Amino acid sequence: MSKMQLCLTLLLIALCPNIVACDSLELLDGWVKKPIPGTKYTAAYFSIKNNSHETQSINKFSSDQFKKVMMHSSSTNSEGITKMNPVSSLMLLPSQILEAKPGGIHLMLSVRKSERFNADQLISFSASCGKNSSWQFSLPMKSP
Repeated sequence: MSKMQLCLTLLLIALCPNIVACDSLELLDGWVKKPIPGTKYTAAYFSIKNNSHETQSINKFSSDQFKKVMMHSSSTNSEGITKMNPVSSLMLLPSQILEAKPGGIHLMLSVRKSERFNADQLISFSASCGKNSSWQFSLPMKSP
């Protein structure tokens, strides 16, 4: 996350004290890239909409089918070098659609050695939005 993104996120938190739970998030579409055999990581992409009139924050994602799920943002510098940076939370303003896509925000998934994946297999996720609030959704796996 760039310094500018971090500053904007902190500003939003300060200006939006009425952040609410996950109950108004809607999955519009998404998919998980089928891992290439022998690789340790793959990625998930999706579009979600905040149907609330309040700001929503997603603090963590998890999936029983992966060792670890991390939020990342890709950025390319002026020399054309792409770098992935961890993201601590995703803020969605009222009515905002957040697109997690290749080259931008995405979920990085750590593959279990014993896990075998099939194309069109559904991957279940849980998103944590507050102290006691979570949101469950599933994404299909697709071959690259």
